[in-house]
Amino acid sequence: MPILPQSALRHRPGKWGAVAIWRRHSNCNDASLRAGLVALLELPRPTGATLLVAAAPSVVGLESSWLGGPFAPRTQGQVFLQATADERAPLLVLLRAATHILGGRCDLDEELIGGKIGDGREPFGFRDSVKAPTLEERHELVGPEGVTTLLYLRFEQHLDRFGAQPVATREAAMGQRLDGDPLTVSGSHRDRFQTKKDIVRRGFPYRHCGEEGLAFVAAAAAAQPLRAAWQHFEGDPLRPFVTPLSSGFYVAPPDAAWVKTR
Repeated sequence: MPILPQSALRHRPGKWGAVAIWRRHSNCNDASLRAGLVALLELPRPTGATLLVAAAPSVVGLESSWLGGPFAPRTQGQVFLQATADERAPLLVLLRAATHILGGRCDLDEELIGGKIGDGREPFGFRDSVKAPTLEERHELVGPEGVTTLLYLRFEQHLDRFGAQPVATREAAMGQRLDGDPLTVSGSHRDRFQTKKDIVRRGFPYRHCGEEGLAFVAAAAAAQPLRAAWQHFEGDPLRPFVTPLSSGFYVAPPDAAWVKTR
C-alpha cells in the first residue's frame, strides 16, 4: 500500500484558516515534543475541520536540506499547525486543543486567523484557485522518508500601492483576470509560482492588527520545488507590493504511527 499524506492534505481547505507556530521550551527535548505531535495527530477533528501537523525535520530525526530563502525572516518554531474549517467555531476548538497539548512544552510564537474573502478572493482582489489535490497529487506529496515537505511564508500585501496600478497592469503582474481566468503572461506571478505541478497550495488571506496579507502554505514531496519557487519570487512582478514577514520549512508525517517509530 502506498503511503498517503496526512489526512488534512487530502482535502480542500475550508472557508476559515489558521496558522500557529510553536517554539519549544529550553527543557523540552525531542521525545517530549514528539509525544505532543502524536497527541495532535490523534486529536479528534470536529466535523468539516482539518488540522495539519508538522515539525522541524530534526524533531523527527530527519536532516534538513533547506538552505533558507532569499528574503524572508525565519521562524524559530519547531511545530507548525494549520487548521481549516467552514465555520469559525471548529477552528477555535482545534486551536484551544493544541494549546492544551503544547502549552506545557512550547510557547506560541505566531498565530494568524483568516479565510476566504467573498467568493474566494485574496487581498489584491483576485479570485484564488486553491482546491483539493487529485488522487495522483496526493501520492506525489509523499517523499522517500514518508513525509510531506511544507513551506510557510507570511506576506503583508500593500493594497493601496498595488491598487493604484491600472487594472491591466495588475492583471498582467498576476497572470490572470480579477475573476480568476488565466492570462498567458511570461514571467507573471502565476507563470512563476501558481502553475507548478509538483506543489499543492493551502494558503489563506488574513487580517491582523490592520495588516492584510497572505499566509502562504505549500506542500511537496521534497524541498527542491519549494526552494525553487521561493527563490523565483524574488524577481516576481508582485514583489514590490508585498513585504515578507515570516517563513519556515517543516515536514508533515503521514500519521501518529510514523512519529512513534522515530
